Amino acid sequence: MNAEPGTTGDSRYSWLAYGSDFFSNRRKKADGFTLIELLVVIGIIGILAGLLLPAVQSVREAGRRVLCQNNLRQIGLAAMMHHDTHGFLPTGGWGYRWIGDASRGYGLDQPGGWIFGLLEFVEQSAVRDLAYDEIGRLELMEKSIELFRCPSRSAGVLSPATPKVVPFNGFWLQEVAKTDYAFCEGDFITDTNAGPTSTKTSENFQWAQTNKATGICFQRSQVRFSDICRGLSNTYMGGEKFVSSSKTETYEDPGYDQSMYSGVDVDIVRWTISVPLSDSAGKSTLENARRFGSSHGSGCNFLWCDGSVSFVSFDVDPNVHRIAGRRDD
Repeated sequence: MNAEPGTTGDSRYSWLAYGSDFFSNRRKKADGFTLIELLVVIGIIGILAGLLLPAVQSVREAGRRVLCQNNLRQIGLAAMMHHDTHGFLPTGGWGYRWIGDASRGYGLDQPGGWIFGLLEFVEQSAVRDLAYDEIGRLELMEKSIELFRCPSRSAGVLSPATPKVVPFNGFWLQEVAKTDYAFCEGDFITDTNAGPTSTKTSENFQWAQTNKATGICFQRSQVRFSDICRGLSNTYMGGEKFVSSSKTETYEDPGYDQSMYSGVDVDIVRWTISVPLSDSAGKSTLENARRFGSSHGSGCNFLWCDGSVSFVSFDVDPNVHRIAGRRDD
């Protein structure tokens, strides 16, 4: 007699039951990964990450470069406001051993440089007002302002100041706020040094021959837009400055060793005698500290006297670059 369907006596259903158990066991065994399979997956993920990382870094750097350009545009706008208010672009100040003094106005009597001169025009009047006495100037030197820093440079908010330079109108501070931007002194080095030793001696001080300066910012400068004969759109106002990438957290680079509120020095002005230099390509020498440059990959941002900003290649023609730093023909 044939067995009832579904009973063990029915061979068809016996084989189906066996097959069901067989494939169920196979699925249970396949639920996990072997070590080799896991390593293969990890390897694939690592390769994909390696391919995507440069693209991610490139996008981030592009964003930082745009922020840097925006900083320079705001600086340019502030310089124009300074010119509208006082009749000239911000002065370079007296020398590297001087700090801005809020009691001495904006012209020939102001020992501080162009950054100190722009504070009122970048909504930092409270910072400027600190500098009425030596104690206040000590606090001033620690006031870092993001506008004057390039986001691509890895330096900290404050970094060491050289102990070799003590301001004539202030005190030495171990760490100070610095800037990544410089105004253009042109293609002639006036060798202004430290300036007078006091405000009293400044009255009879023999100032450097700044009449030979060819740019828009130098010792006691008062350059007007009408003095820029080559045209505002053809003349550098300033740009990013070179700093050796290995020295941003030290005072060993001569162009990155003092407060950004100092008077004229390689910390706040640069020249167009040599082409811009990448931070990773140059050493910390005085010659390089006179150059413009940046941490960006292929060039640096420049601010023109009309307020526009351009990205200039490190491979720019030397003569084109030199002439762009001159306000005359």
